[in-house]
Amino acid sequence: SKKNKSSIIRENQFTYFANWYYSAIRELVSIIYWGNDYRILANSVYPKITPKQAEKAVKLLVDLGMIKKMPSGRYIQIKKTITFDDRVTSLAMQKCQKQTIELGLLNLENVKNEYRDISTLTLRVSEEGFYRTKEEIKHFKEKLIGIINSDEATDRVYQINIQLFPVSKILKE
Repeated sequence: SKKNKSSIIRENQFTYFANWYYSAIRELVSIIYWGNDYRILANSVYPKITPKQAEKAVKLLVDLGMIKKMPSGRYIQIKKTITFDDRVTSLAMQKCQKQTIELGLLNLENVKNEYRDISTLTLRVSEEGFYRTKEEIKHFKEKLIGIINSDEATDRVYQINIQLFPVSKILKE
């Protein structure tokens, strides 16, 4: 069921959005063995973060109940995917989204095309077309989550940004 695979971020957990790399660390800790060496973990993040930042991220993720340390020393995710409570502070979410958009620019400039997919569309739409497009984006994200939830042999972490924003004013005759 969806509840078993998904964890809801509550309003008091908005700290999760303070830094883009918290979500990257959440994914990384369960796919690499880093033996509690925060240098290895920090160097596995792109762009690289400091060992102190990696340590702080792991502590936060454990405190939030998103990951846990197993007796073997490895970490696992408590839930594969996270959904967000509508009451999550929008400013915190905006800060995180701004950081991931900036990461997209960094990747555009520094990562070979074969390791990324960044594309753009500029479209003219009606108000109805806009809302239908937003609905399709929602369905697309749900489909991606399904693909990722069934992907067992993970070996990397990717960020997906889907952007739909105006580049003109609303023009009425």
